[in-house]
Amino acid sequence: GGGSGRDGKSQQGDSGKSVRGGPVSWLSFLLLLVTGGGIIVYYDKEKKRHIEELKNSTNSVKPAQSVGTAAIGGPFTLLNHDGKTVTEKDFLGKWTLLYFGFTHCPDICPDELQKMAAAINKIKEKAKLEIVPVFISVDPERDTVEQVHDYVKEFHQDLIGLTGTSDEVRKVARAYRVYYMKTEEEGSDYLVDHSIVMYVTFSIILSLSFEF
Repeated sequence: GGGSGRDGKSQQGDSGKSVRGGPVSWLSFLLLLVTGGGIIVYYDKEKKRHIEELKNSTNSVKPAQSVGTAAIGGPFTLLNHDGKTVTEKDFLGKWTLLYFGFTHCPDICPDELQKMAAAINKIKEKAKLEIVPVFISVDPERDTVEQVHDYVKEFHQDLIGLTGTSDEVRKVARAYRVYYMKTEEEGSDYLVDHSIVMYVTFSIILSLSFEF
């Protein structure tokens, strides 16, 4: 009889736990669903708002903002490989292909200038278009007029070599957004780290007059 009573209490206790535990578990689950759903809705709204802001900021950029001074290029004064003063005006009305480098460059500059020579020859052959190749030195300390003269003639008969003072070279490099810096200096022997880029340019003078 006593064992039966203990079993009954035990069963009642177990059933009590299950009854009490059941509603608490379901309530927790329901709260979790509601909270989780709220978080998802919040982040979905935030995501849409962020995308809309990006779209609005993109649309606010007007194509007409490109009107004005060009971002690449500008006035310069240098000496060509024959010692003659040259400015950007000497290339007006001409297609030009510009490369910045230095004559003591061990491999990259020669490779790029060979590519330049091959390109202008191919364009002349296929498109009948004359392009003026131009080499601008970023090593004014060593690249004298004579040094540049001998260097450019190794690559193409039409290649124009330009050099100048440190200030003149710095100015033209800044105008064309070209980086350069001396590295590994050991006495007079050093390399010049620089941007590896070619620019195709065509310059014109636009003269407008208005009468009222």
